[in-house]
Amino acid sequence: MWTANLFQPDTPVAALADVGADAARQLEAEGPYSIGEFLQVGPRERAQACLEALLGVRRSRLAPRAQQASLMTLRGVTGAAALVLIEASLSGLNLLAGLTPDALVAGYEAVRVRRSDLQATAMSRTAAAQWIRGAAQYLGLPKPDSDAPDEPTPAPAPT
Repeated sequence: MWTANLFQPDTPVAALADVGADAARQLEAEGPYSIGEFLQVGPRERAQACLEALLGVRRSRLAPRAQQASLMTLRGVTGAAALVLIEASLSGLNLLAGLTPDALVAGYEAVRVRRSDLQATAMSRTAAAQWIRGAAQYLGLPKPDSDAPDEPTPAPAPT
């Protein structure tokens, strides 16, 4: 079943992993306030110039933040988890949607263990399936086969 509970676009933009306290206060004062709003304004030229000034970074630094924000729209993806996914070359919803839960867990955990400084939590197969399902739903793709319920085994015919 597709559900809106897979998304969290209302997560504060200050939750992006590399936004410091000062930049967070500036963003809260000026907007955008959530990662959903950040994704809406981030690609626009004028908005990029404004974000560049607010955050004190070059536009080239906005792209990784937009990647983080995109991943963080999935329920359960934190700033640290988004950084792990990006470092694991899983920086887009289209990439997540094409994975199996086991492949996502393997890629994520390999980076998480190597990059303990990111302090990301471990990923379960259940969480991986949820992220894959959410990514597919966001992109309007059919429900992933790996998430489909198993068909019940028919009872043996009486003899």
